[in-house]
Amino acid sequence: MRRFEGTVRLPGETFELSAVLLVADGRLKVTSQEHSLGDWPLADLTAQLRPDGCHVEVDGETFIATVPHPVRLTQALDRLRRTDPADDARDSLPAVDAEAEPVEPDDDPGPVGRLPATWKLGGAGLLVMALLGVFAPTALIALLLLVASALLLGGAVGYLDPFTAVRLPDLLTPLRLLGAGSVIVAVALVLAITIT
Repeated sequence: MRRFEGTVRLPGETFELSAVLLVADGRLKVTSQEHSLGDWPLADLTAQLRPDGCHVEVDGETFIATVPHPVRLTQALDRLRRTDPADDARDSLPAVDAEAEPVEPDDDPGPVGRLPATWKLGGAGLLVMALLGVFAPTALIALLLLVASALLLGGAVGYLDPFTAVRLPDLLTPLRLLGAGSVIVAVALVLAITIT
């Protein structure tokens, strides 16, 4: 259950009504003080984050919800709207042809070939960092500070601008970017101190 307190208004209107938005059990319930403004299944609505708030469209009507964390509201409405993960899995399964000839498995690719691509990329990055640390430690520190600056800048922009934060991949939340940038700055400082 997710609870959001803020205001709701119609597009083009300036009058805002204080409201509580409750996302639970596959439904969105909007109440103002003790009056119910609406109760809809999440499957019947769409939500988009725009600079002026979260635009919710349901039953051909649109209202704008303004809450302290509009990104979280939009994500809650979008995530919980997909109630049956089996539907997504069913859609992604390839069709099976009963008359097709069986496919012979390829030769074993070996232990490195079975690793996910992100692990291979991460291993290559660690190898490059180790080589830079041995042969060019100053370049490694400069590279770490450059990456940390980019992460801190991206995290700060995402944290201050919810419209940008929505466009970040799910794993790259503004808080994670800020945390990763801070850790990398600390590592660069420790390396700089140990080298000198």
